[in-house]
Amino acid sequence: MQFITHRKRKVIINITSLVDVLFLLLIFFIVSSTFLEQPGIRLNLPSTSNLQTHKRVSYILYIDYKRRIYINKHRVDLTSLSDSLKSISNKIEGEGLMIEADERIEYGFFVRVIDILRQCGIDNLVITTKFEKFDQRDSSGRLK
Repeated sequence: MQFITHRKRKVIINITSLVDVLFLLLIFFIVSSTFLEQPGIRLNLPSTSNLQTHKRVSYILYIDYKRRIYINKHRVDLTSLSDSLKSISNKIEGEGLMIEADERIEYGFFVRVIDILRQCGIDNLVITTKFEKFDQRDSSGRLK
């Protein structure tokens, strides 16, 4: 009498399509996530109802509410601002300089900074604000 032996078949789970789906999900989450380009300086930008867009430039001058000045991420004193700007003014001339100033700084300090920029030959300035749609109401409270 001869016994027939059946070999056990190995079960193979094809996970190729599962790996493909996981890679697609990973790519989706990477692409859809937002990346902040701001350094760790907290600013309350002034609001405006006039929206104009400008391309992002290489050099950004930040002024926080404590009157600290930063060029990109490097802190600069008001006294040494002109020296720092003169070393990079030829790079700034073509594309301009973006200014992000906190709304709580004094107007006189802001004007002094702008004056230093103009003395260094930097005339192409973009002052950033946050967009806020204001209600246009007349004295009786009706929308215009």
